[in-house]
Amino acid sequence: MPLVPDGFRCAVAIGLECGGMGEVAYLRSLAAVAEADGARLQLFVPGEELIPHAAALEGLAAAGHAVDLLLPADGPALDGDTDHLHAYLLEAREAYLGLWPEGPRGLRVAEMRRNGLHSAPHLQEAIQGLGLSFISSDYSTKVPDNPRNIGFADKNAAMIMKHSQPRWYPAGLLEVPAPGYSDRAFFETQGRSLEEWVTHLQQCVDFAHDMGGLLYAPPLHLDTLATHDPEGASVRLLLEYAASKKWGDVRFCTHREVWEWAEGARAAASRG
Repeated sequence: MPLVPDGFRCAVAIGLECGGMGEVAYLRSLAAVAEADGARLQLFVPGEELIPHAAALEGLAAAGHAVDLLLPADGPALDGDTDHLHAYLLEAREAYLGLWPEGPRGLRVAEMRRNGLHSAPHLQEAIQGLGLSFISSDYSTKVPDNPRNIGFADKNAAMIMKHSQPRWYPAGLLEVPAPGYSDRAFFETQGRSLEEWVTHLQQCVDFAHDMGGLLYAPPLHLDTLATHDPEGASVRLLLEYAASKKWGDVRFCTHREVWEWAEGARAAASRG
């Protein structure tokens, strides 16, 4: 589903899981880094973290950053009790409404899965029934099986982007996948360096740009980046690199904006 607006070759969305909000100062610094390059962050925050950190989140939202919901790793499992999941997300939504009456639009699932919710129509319907319009649950990238062939694995991680683009589920929920390595897979599972991480991010931008019409939305985590990239260099260098592409034809966006583009495209198609 090509969703990149006319005049741009690709889009880059910085989605950040804020499972714990213990790094608020770091989050503000990342937001400032993004703003310097004309970008905004897409934040995914658990319901229980919204009210305690309302001042910081309201400030970020006022600056144009998008805030939506996160189903954290220690929350209800997608494959578990559906009633428990529904009750948890309903409570999270109520907390959100206490800050922003328009309600949340999206949900990131911390325990992402290959092919997202493709085989779980009941979950698609349950999540959409809460007034949510998009979900980010599809993470199909595998870590390298052979440490001696890292280059080949890295190339494959970027190429997965071609098949990990936004798509509609039958129930009407939009999936916004997360291709490429996650920062956790890169730093904590593979044990690789910040310099290599920056190179990977830039290679993914190259792939999206060279293919044309692709969205690159790497899965990032507030606590992981604060630990392994305390200066926020990777986000800054990713955005600066993307902005330097020929004629400035990379569009920075949030996941919410991706949904808005998709909804607009669907409405236009229905009008014939």
